[in-house]
Amino acid sequence: EMTDYDECIKTCEKAIEVGRENRSDFKLIAKAFARIALSYEKKDDLTNAKKYYDKALSEHRAPDTIKKSQALEKKLHEKERKAYINPELAEEEKQKGNAAFSQGRFPDAMKHYSEAIKRNPEDPKLYSNRSACYSKLMEFACAL
Repeated sequence: EMTDYDECIKTCEKAIEVGRENRSDFKLIAKAFARIALSYEKKDDLTNAKKYYDKALSEHRAPDTIKKSQALEKKLHEKERKAYINPELAEEEKQKGNAAFSQGRFPDAMKHYSEAIKRNPEDPKLYSNRSACYSKLMEFACAL
């Protein structure tokens, strides 16, 4: 592998242009779009990779392209989830939840605890606090 992804992208874009002029098969155009997407994916530009996978799938729904697109969506989702994790903000939400719980505003406390769980899913105290809110709201099935 030469790892010259920019050159690959330019070549594939030129191939798409020539292919459209000559009314090539949609499968060939989709293959060029998929190669552009793969180049962006290897450059770690996942948003552009997703865009080009979608273009490839709009031309031809090849099974391998569908699998790559779905795998990329999972990577993007996981990256967004990890970017959202922040223990300091989770602690702030926990404090807000504690204040709302002590004032008897259980739905608000539950909302704050849920946000804190999204921010720091490794803290077991947050799950326990949210469970206590569910118990106070008589939602015993959710409290488990």
